[in-house]
Amino acid sequence: MDKALYEGKLLVNDVAESQLMSAIRERNMTAIIFWLKHHHQEYVPRIKIDAQISHLTEKLTPEQEKIVREALRLAALSESGINSPNNHGNTANGSESDPTNNQR
Repeated sequence: MDKALYEGKLLVNDVAESQLMSAIRERNMTAIIFWLKHHHQEYVPRIKIDAQISHLTEKLTPEQEKIVREALRLAALSESGINSPNNHGNTANGSESDPTNNQR
């Protein structure tokens, strides 16, 4: 980046920060909230996910299974033992693998 542009950016940042601090001192709630959201861990915006997963036991259709296998192949994850075409649906111990079987 050009040195003059970089120094100009630093100057504008200093002016903006100074104005923000002035607004906070004047009890500007928007400025206070902005500062807290960006500088205080307790006020960082979060997304809370609260759900129940009920589809764990549903089997994939043959078409869905084909899509998943192709995606894994393309992502090179199939070689890590996840129903790799090279192991013909068998796990490392030679037993049939069933990704929808939740028994342990």
